[in-house]
Amino acid sequence: MHFSKFLPSREVSVLAGASGSGKSTLLLQFLKSWSDGRSFLDVPPPSDGVSYLAGDRSINSLYHRATDVGIDMTTIPHTSLIDNSDIDIKMFQYDALSLLFRLLDSLKGPLFVIDPLIIFLGVDLNRYHLVAPQLIRLNRHCQDRGYTILGTHHTTKARSDFQFLRPQDRISGSSALSAFTSTQLALTSPDEVPQTSSNLPPAARLDIVSHIAAPETHWLSRDDKGLFTPMGPDADKALQTAGVVGLAIYQSVPAGSAVTAPAILSSLDGVASRATVYRHLEKLVDGGLLQKESRGSYTRPGASPLLH
Repeated sequence: MHFSKFLPSREVSVLAGASGSGKSTLLLQFLKSWSDGRSFLDVPPPSDGVSYLAGDRSINSLYHRATDVGIDMTTIPHTSLIDNSDIDIKMFQYDALSLLFRLLDSLKGPLFVIDPLIIFLGVDLNRYHLVAPQLIRLNRHCQDRGYTILGTHHTTKARSDFQFLRPQDRISGSSALSAFTSTQLALTSPDEVPQTSSNLPPAARLDIVSHIAAPETHWLSRDDKGLFTPMGPDADKALQTAGVVGLAIYQSVPAGSAVTAPAILSSLDGVASRATVYRHLEKLVDGGLLQKESRGSYTRPGASPLLH
């Protein structure tokens, strides 16, 4: 996705997820890849600088997480409401948004990560007629200053008795939070994603809904440090084609490698029967997600097979 479609310039976008879903970690991983000049989730680095505003965690907490991700926060302009004693927190009582404007103007930007954003709106988030004017003010400030904002917010925790029809509908509070933001990113943690087998690796889901681009879904694995690894651009298609077993099979064939059928069976031992694996392999081949080689191995189309 082109960066301008991921985060439209001079506008406000939001990353929403349940508490503990990994929003801050995901943001830091974006920053890490961008600082290295690499894309993350197919999103290339921005052309201008990025600043980070931590609203609900200390600098030490931010640095600790950044160390896990492998990013040096001293290379990124940042501040924390908790640690910065120069910030007049009394402004939260009468004009929290003006406080945010001052903080943004003091940082370099012009792209700002605000974690979380919603504390600066200063109104009841369930009241549309109160939320909308604040977001309009914020968007106007972005237009006037040339700022682009990606802020975090919470989602309604997924329940087992129903599912939201659209990922952006999970964003807590008034629908104004969707109406007056350009891109909504909804992060669903592994414990909220239905799993048909405890032997399958847990997967998080990131939905990207842009006003100016087609929606995208990315599946992410998460390691014991809580860091995310993209499962590949076709992971969602693999899931739709052959279910969670199909996704596990797809993941067992790394890009640039050729994997034999016995190796795939071995990697999915305890997850599905031999017949089920072969049935889902054929679905993935028919769907164009895997390519069957004459020597009985499988590759991802377009990738150069490297047999070991």
